[in-house]
Amino acid sequence: MADGAKIPGKRGFVFILILSIITCGIYWFYWFYKTNDELKQYAKLGHSPLVRLLVFIFGIILLGLPSIYIYYVWLKDVADQAKKAGLSGFSPVLQTILIIIPFGSLYTTYKVQATLNDIWDSAGSAKPTSSIQSESQPAQKGSKAGTAWLLCPRCKSRNPDDSNYCIKCGQQLG
Repeated sequence: MADGAKIPGKRGFVFILILSIITCGIYWFYWFYKTNDELKQYAKLGHSPLVRLLVFIFGIILLGLPSIYIYYVWLKDVADQAKKAGLSGFSPVLQTILIIIPFGSLYTTYKVQATLNDIWDSAGSAKPTSSIQSESQPAQKGSKAGTAWLLCPRCKSRNPDDSNYCIKCGQQLG
C-alpha cells in the first residue's frame, strides 16, 4: 500500500446483489466503477475508472470484445493487489471466462468483493512482512505467536489471520 492511501470500506456480496436487482443492474455498474476507483486510489494506478466504465458499457455494443478486455484488466488489477498483500488471489483468466457461463459473473462479483475485503483487512492491520511464515510452514489460528496466516479447513489455502472468509474457496474461517 502506498503511504497515506485511504483504505476503502468493505461491502457484502448480498448487498451488491440486492441493490443490483432493485436497480435493474445499474448498481453493478456503479460498483464496477467504484472498485476501479478504490484500486486506483489505494495502489496509485494510472487508469481512469470512468474510461474503464464507459469502455465496458459501450464495448458490449461492439460484440463485447472491449468489455471482455476491460473486465480482464480489472480482474488482473485486483489479483495483483491481492498478491502484493500476501493473499492467494484468483485467476483473472478463469474469472473472465465465467462471463460466458450463465450466472458465472455472480461468482466473479462475489470473488472480487471478498478479495477486496481481505485486501482492505490486511492493509488495515499492516502487519510487518517479517511476521509472515514461509510457504512450507502454513499455520492455523492460535498457533505460534506472530504468525500471519490461517489455513482454510476446506481447500488448505493460506489466508491472513484476520480474514473472515477463504480467498480461494469462500469458506468461512474461524
